Order: sequence, then C-alpha cells, then structure tokens
Amino acid sequence: ENIFFKDIEDNCKQIIQKEVEGFLKDKTFNISDSEFLINKLTERILKKLKKFDNFKYLLNIVLLNSSEVGVAQNISANFDVETDGIISMPFTFQNISCVANCFVLSI
Repeated sequence: ENIFFKDIEDNCKQIIQKEVEGFLKDKTFNISDSEFLINKLTERILKKLKKFDNFKYLLNIVLLNSSEVGVAQNISANFDVETDGIISMPFTFQNISCVANCFVLSI
C-alpha cells in the first residue's frame, strides 16, 4: 500500500508542535546553548517521525531571540507533490522563538 505525504502531514505537524512546545516553551534564548537545544530538539522530533518509515526527513530548526529579531524565509523544492512535502511551522514563546522546517520525502 502506498502512503503519501498528504496521508501523514497532519500527524507530522502534531509531532513537531508537541515536541517544540514541550521542549522550548520554558527556555530562554542564549547563543551559547543554541547548538545543544537545536540538536536535542531535532533528535526528539526525528525519533517520533521515524514511525512513518516509508519516508526520509530533512529537519531544519532555527532558534531566535523573541525580543530582538524578526525572520523571513522562503522554501522551494522540486519534488513529486503527490508523495513528498514540506512543513514549515513558526513558534513564539516568551523568551525564545523557533522555526521548524521539515522536508518529507517518500522512499
């Protein structure tokens, strides 16, 4: 049975949202901690996404200081829109902001 991106998109979004909110909501942005936070958050999200084993994932996490910067981004990809997709989710908490970009590619 073929499973496509549209079949798992909502579940992927829920996983990303739950992990980002659960991990970052009480954190404060500090550049010296950012590599650790990004690695830990990436690990947590990818571990949960692996349950959809017909896909490969590329995950990009951007952390920002909520009070000092804005961010603009554009994501473009050239792949099969029937089987693959992109999820981009921004999050803003009191002391830290995050953008999670997940590329979901069918195997």
